[in-house]
Amino acid sequence: MKFFVSTGEASGDLHLSYLVKSVKARYKDVDFVGVAGEKSQREGVEILQDINELAIMGFTEVLMLPILAVSYTHLRA
Repeated sequence: MKFFVSTGEASGDLHLSYLVKSVKARYKDVDFVGVAGEKSQREGVEILQDINELAIMGFTEVLMLPILAVSYTHLRA
């Protein structure tokens, strides 16, 4: 079974890593893919988009919104 997961920031990535570790300990034939960070990746999540690439803070980073649109389009495919 395959699950799509999505975290928006570091604390969500931490909680997801705990969840993935727990589920994989109980069910061997489970895969996780999605938007997450390195903690989740260490637990076996296949990263489609790294959360660090999506972080926005400040005026100049808002100018990177076209990159976010491309990421969103990629995830929908």
